[in-house]
Amino acid sequence: MTHTSSAAKTAYLLVAGRLTLPADLCTFPPPDLVIAADGGARHAAGLGLNVDAWVGDFDSAQGDELDVARKVHPTAKDETDGELATQLALAQGCTRLVFVGAFGGALTTRRRCCWARCGWPSGVWTCG
Repeated sequence: MTHTSSAAKTAYLLVAGRLTLPADLCTFPPPDLVIAADGGARHAAGLGLNVDAWVGDFDSAQGDELDVARKVHPTAKDETDGELATQLALAQGCTRLVFVGAFGGALTTRRRCCWARCGWPSGVWTCG
């Protein structure tokens, strides 16, 4: 894990959306946990982030390699890979989430439903 704190824990969730570099992550709290959701792993190296967990069905991670164990889920599932990453972050006690590469504009209904199902943390930021 990247940063240790006795206060609120922060997770960076790397998702497979478009990321415009350089993403200025300095404006966000430093991560205690970095989770790649399937193809979001491709953002890790460009951002200089070490991934602690990698989750998803791995249908979009073709050619991506990380030195971390994969938590493989079936392709036929009710959650998106981003939802799986969110659930893992919340299960690890993170209350602040930074979604990296997730959004190109306004929140979609699907993403709002994802957060509502997973339980809203105290802080949610988007980057990229």
